[in-house]
Amino acid sequence: MGLDLSPLAPAPESAPEPDAERRAARARRWPAPGALLAWVSVGPALVVAGWLLAVYPLAYAGHATPLPALLAAVPVITLVVVAARRVPPVPGATWGPVLGSLAVAAAFTVYTLAHSSGHVVLRRDPAVYALLARWIAESGALLIPSHLDLVGVSDGVVTATAPGLYAAGGDDLSAQFMSGTALTFAPAGWGGGWGAILSAPALLAGCGVLAVAGVAGRLLGPRWAPAAAAALALTQPMLLTARSTYSEPVAQLLLLAGACLLLDAVRSRSRSLAGLAGLLIGLNLLVRIDALREVALVVVVVAWLALRRHPAWWPLAVGTLAGAAYGVVDGFGPAQPYLADLLERIRPVAAALLGLAVLAAVAVPVARRVTPWLLARSWWPVVYTTAAGLAAAGAAGVLGWLLVRPLVWHGRGTFAARRFIETLQREQGLPIDGHRNYAEQSVRWTSWYVGWPALVLAAVAAVLLTWRAVRGDRAAGWWALGLAVLFGSALSVLQNPAITPDHPWADRRLVPTVLPVVLLLALWTVATAARAVRGGAAEDGTTDGTTSRTDGGPARHRPAWLSGRRAGTGVAAVGLLLVLVPAELGSRDLRGTRTEAGEPAAVDQACAAFAPGDVALMVDARARQEWTAVLREACSVPAFGLPGQATDRDATRGEVADVAARVRAAGLRPLLVAQSTGPLPRLTDRPARQLVDLDTAEHQRLLRRSPSGLAPLSIELWVAEPD
Repeated sequence: MGLDLSPLAPAPESAPEPDAERRAARARRWPAPGALLAWVSVGPALVVAGWLLAVYPLAYAGHATPLPALLAAVPVITLVVVAARRVPPVPGATWGPVLGSLAVAAAFTVYTLAHSSGHVVLRRDPAVYALLARWIAESGALLIPSHLDLVGVSDGVVTATAPGLYAAGGDDLSAQFMSGTALTFAPAGWGGGWGAILSAPALLAGCGVLAVAGVAGRLLGPRWAPAAAAALALTQPMLLTARSTYSEPVAQLLLLAGACLLLDAVRSRSRSLAGLAGLLIGLNLLVRIDALREVALVVVVVAWLALRRHPAWWPLAVGTLAGAAYGVVDGFGPAQPYLADLLERIRPVAAALLGLAVLAAVAVPVARRVTPWLLARSWWPVVYTTAAGLAAAGAAGVLGWLLVRPLVWHGRGTFAARRFIETLQREQGLPIDGHRNYAEQSVRWTSWYVGWPALVLAAVAAVLLTWRAVRGDRAAGWWALGLAVLFGSALSVLQNPAITPDHPWADRRLVPTVLPVVLLLALWTVATAARAVRGGAAEDGTTDGTTSRTDGGPARHRPAWLSGRRAGTGVAAVGLLLVLVPAELGSRDLRGTRTEAGEPAAVDQACAAFAPGDVALMVDARARQEWTAVLREACSVPAFGLPGQATDRDATRGEVADVAARVRAAGLRPLLVAQSTGPLPRLTDRPARQLVDLDTAEHQRLLRRSPSGLAPLSIELWVAEPD
């Protein structure tokens, strides 16, 4: 009863025939397809992990320049990869599915590279990551000098902080968000500039497509790996995040590869693979603060493995702690000002993490003593059957609540962007309520991109797998182990996406776990139905390396039209269409679009207009929003906002005169910077000159429906000298 974690029994050996020896010799010269699928699904994540482990301390100290970074990273990456040398091949893999998965990932990467965004002028999150990556590439540091000595002190008249930039104490500023994402993108900026930095997400997202193929190969069988890869690659949120410098491609890659390594570690009883699985999941905390929930969910997996006395439990725990420690250091260091704004969100998750750890430490020893006694009781089968029914009913209840809650509940929260939400509501004819976060619509958001058929198939799989796993079905328990962290995280995201709810910007929350979990579960239902129609025999390369009937019972008589390979193939084909076609339709409107083109060139043009000794004084709200961080991080120009307090008003002549006098006293030249010519004639009699004049397009910002096109975007930059 329960998942059998004993090592797989090897097949009996027999004397090889000469032809078999020749085939084996040829196979040794080339990687086996199962080994290749296993490695490509985890190798890129291991490289990213080794890079972060080695280079983050250097960046923290301000010395992550190319030579020291490479000298530190190469041996660490080598050690991490060597530690994973025992990754077992995916059972039953043949060249067709493996090459199909590689082809899907390659096509996805090439397509997204051809349509990559140019988002570097700061209006949303991608520009924050792109600018910090550019700053790290050029300076080797995580913190940005504020140069407050040029204007005295930050006060009601002038400030060094701005959207995307927090005061970090002393003479430094820190960028918004955790540091891992920008640090992952930074090496691309060493020789490739903006183009390489903006291309990095597409490469990482392509590796994420391979990682989901690896999870599918381990759980469903290798035949389903290309389908899982294609289904994920077709979704619009996946395409969106691969085109811009978001954190989601990095997080998705680490989580999916961590799931692959966890399955490999349990199957092979490898402590090193378990430690690497934990390391990948824990390092997510350096990439995004939301990874606290994944770390908390690892506690459940560790406790379950410890209860089964599996040797992987403590390496998994140690690896997770080691990876998460990097995020904790970042949270108390460069990212501390950012996290201070999120304490209300962080505290409940941190408390849950601590509570789960304490509960596991107490419950596992007790359960080890009690379990043998329970298993010997005659009434125990009734108990676990009842528990399985309650668990399945609970799963159905949770999924039902997520589906029906828009009818009975409206999500609300506190937003810094409250006025932004109210503006969008006014434009789109919705009731005005700046505290609406539309969290109750999260399942509907998902349906836009995977379709209701896939959601229904996934829900059926979740309920059936819960029932079977609690009853002790080995294959279902294997799924529960592989998707425990991902599934729990996906439910948490669907319950509360915790993001400004305009689309398609908000849909990136679905990328790391929601979309992969929904698609994998939907494919499980399709595969199970196809096997049942064939007669119940499992495919080669099943989830746990064994062959067994789906229901464990004898074959049943079926009508001829309902049995046989042809009927099973038909069911699989129909199921795949139900998964793939809605995903394709959900992305068709925006798939071929390219947003914010021309911005990197515009930023370079603006940087070239400033000379050494110039100080930029941002005098209107939009310039403070869009250009302060750009001038500081991309142009290394000291930039300050006037007025100093958060406000939408323009600076006044008195404020300009005050700060300009401070800058001149420091021996430097002040320049007034505005997004348009509007405020400059009121602030100075000197002529204004235009540095940037760009007409481009951005994504729409819709609250209640999926986006279908782009919105025009005009970007300007003007400067003038003060009187």
